[in-house]
Amino acid sequence: MKKILFVDHVFHKKTKSSDFFIDILQQRFEVDRVFIDPENETLQDWADSLATCDAALLWQMDYLAPAFLSAGKPTIVIPMYDGSANMPDIHWSIASRALFINFSLTLHTKQIALGNNSVLVKYFPLPDTSDNQARFDEGLNVFFWQRRPREGLTADLVARMIQGNIKKFHVHDAPDLPAKTVSAPIVKGAKTTVSKWYENGAAYKEHLSNFNVYVAPRHAEGIGMGFLEAMARGMVVIAYDMPTHNEYISNWSNGILFNTSPDPVINLDSDTARRIGALAATTVKLGHEQWQACIPEVLAQIELYLGSFSPPEDTVDLSRPLTTAYYQGVDVYESFLVRLARSVPSLMSITNERSRPDAVAIREERLDSLWLTEGELRIYEYPKGHVTSGITLNSNDAARLVSSSYEIRFKLDLSAGMPSIITFDFMKDQPVTVAASINDVAVSFDLNIKSIYSLSTVDFPLRRENLISIILIRQTAIKDQADVFLRRISIL
Repeated sequence: MKKILFVDHVFHKKTKSSDFFIDILQQRFEVDRVFIDPENETLQDWADSLATCDAALLWQMDYLAPAFLSAGKPTIVIPMYDGSANMPDIHWSIASRALFINFSLTLHTKQIALGNNSVLVKYFPLPDTSDNQARFDEGLNVFFWQRRPREGLTADLVARMIQGNIKKFHVHDAPDLPAKTVSAPIVKGAKTTVSKWYENGAAYKEHLSNFNVYVAPRHAEGIGMGFLEAMARGMVVIAYDMPTHNEYISNWSNGILFNTSPDPVINLDSDTARRIGALAATTVKLGHEQWQACIPEVLAQIELYLGSFSPPEDTVDLSRPLTTAYYQGVDVYESFLVRLARSVPSLMSITNERSRPDAVAIREERLDSLWLTEGELRIYEYPKGHVTSGITLNSNDAARLVSSSYEIRFKLDLSAGMPSIITFDFMKDQPVTVAASINDVAVSFDLNIKSIYSLSTVDFPLRRENLISIILIRQTAIKDQADVFLRRISIL
């Protein structure tokens, strides 16, 4: 029996979200599991475990794939949409010798387009056959776990959004990152309550059994265990319209999808809710049968891959430089991978022509094409090349600036010698100090945003004679480290 080193993030030691896949692997393989803290460990820290294993499996640690491939080990990569959706193409191409197992159709489609070896799976939990199926006879009972209030998914938003005969409204106020404590929102005619944490998973499920509407707590998911278990109970799941939510939910059929711009309103009556909940439970029942049926094929694909793996010619310890580059932002990380592809070309499969180093030159062409389209840069569309660091998934049709610094790069044609106005459209009632360089000339300005969707305009003295300007905009301070949302930059 071959042995697989299962490499997991230390955070999952608490959540146990990968345990089900360990159980699957143990049907045909011996599994040695290691939990790692990627910012404080290198491949050498796991060298003894790796030496005794025939292959490595990376659970949501896809950026480490080149390190294990370079060590000569067959590497199975299981990425998650919520963590890797915005990774550049070379993030996937440089690991083309790996086998990818994708729980997201969106990620799987991208792998196939890049010529990688990908297996698509769709997980479903056990159907709920207990007597705790959701009931709708007495109105709507809403449960919302406020995990990401900084991203705009708040109890107040949910309370405004859901309209109907609401009898109970519960907020589980346990954010992933520290945030201000919330009080129960005022919902007309409803009993509102707040909890902080549960002693264990059983206590959580017991409390959840009192509700029939489940609002998914994040914009996107890797698999989505929480909302899938709610569907299994026959609850109405209301979720943001992004993967993997929209890969399981057919809108107003077995669940409800929403966007936050403009402010959504969901009018839900008990009869409609009952119908949606019943179909949600049926979806999980049928889906679980399909999930169980595909497991032998997944294991067979892993065995086939292990038997056909061809290691790269070059061996080098990449774990520390990979980790360092990855945590410095997407621009630094992408640049590192470009250099790596050229210096260690054997990392890439010779059968994947689209992943060869020559194809990587496309990135340089893209970085040289930073002209604004019709004088406007829509930051929330995450334009490649323009956005170089400090920005994460779009939220409320805006980009969330997640760190104390970020960088946006673009070019302007100043041949007319006329001044330009740069307009910043923010979504936060916070003063922001911004420093910028225009053709290496430093400037700075303060933005006092008065209200959400307000426009803050700044006149830059763009009267230079050269034809091209490269504008680097770096946020240098945010009051109280609050998140800021940037919608667009317009050049007039």
